[in-house]
This record gives sequence, structure tokens and C-alpha cells, in this order.
Amino acid sequence: MTPNSKAKARRALAAWLAGKRKAAGLSLAQVAERIGHPEAFVARYEANGRLDIEKFVRITEVLDADPHEAITLMLECSGETPGGQDGNRD
Repeated sequence: MTPNSKAKARRALAAWLAGKRKAAGLSLAQVAERIGHPEAFVARYEANGRLDIEKFVRITEVLDADPHEAITLMLECSGETPGGQDGNRD
């Protein structure tokens, strides 16, 4: 993955997370409270898409969102395929 494709994937993740939060009818403050972080943390990851995996999974739980959907989106945006270059998951 190139630096440009990484940035593109992070932007896609940020937009996906913000969209899921809004679709769930939750404010930044509500998500922040549920994940135990400041509101600024939520605003920051919605702006830049940078999260560690544990926080990402917790946030998708709070949003009742499928983390696989986000990962697939990021891979597609970066030019990768979900199972590797040939699409196989083996």
C-alpha cells in the first residue's frame, strides 16, 4: 500500500465512521461517553481515520456497525482486495 492509498483509505474510514454515527442518531458527545474518551477524540478520528484496532472495534460496537464493511471499504479505496491480490482468503 502506498502512502497515497493509505491516506485515501483513512479518509474513507473517517467518512464511514462519521456516517454511521449520524445514521445511528448519536452526537459526538454520546459516542465519546460510550467509548470512554473525550469528545475531541471522536472528532479527531472522524477527521483523520486514525484508530488502533481495539478502539475501532469498540466504536463499531457502539455504532452497531459491521467492522468488516469498513475494512472492505478501506481495502477497495487503497486498491487492494479483501483476500489479497487474487481475492482468495486462504
